[in-house]
Amino acid sequence: MCAGNERSFVSNELTYEQWERRKQQIIRRAEVARARALRGLVGAVLRGLRTAAWAVAATAGKCRRAYALRRERNAAVRELHALDDRALKDIGITRGEIEWVVDGEDARACATRPSRPTVRAGAIPPRAQAQR
Repeated sequence: MCAGNERSFVSNELTYEQWERRKQQIIRRAEVARARALRGLVGAVLRGLRTAAWAVAATAGKCRRAYALRRERNAAVRELHALDDRALKDIGITRGEIEWVVDGEDARACATRPSRPTVRAGAIPPRAQAQR
């Protein structure tokens, strides 16, 4: 502060004891301000880390659930592929429909999909009849 010569500086304005007290007050205020700033910085960093940790944990949970579902699906597909064609016919599916059925698209898709009329050989399509 005074280049190591505090007594000569203090003698001009303050006594040495007053200067020492004032210096200790300044140091304490600086330490409190530094501690407050560090606490705020550490708090902000920890909040960010906590948020990142929650995001990582949530993502890991989603990945784990997706992996488990995929394994269950693959096991079901393997089991159905292991059946012979007669057993598959007994349960009402063909080999080409195994993955479609395992994915659960049969009930939902059939309920929502409009049925397409089958066209017999030699029959006139409905659009062609309307144009006549």
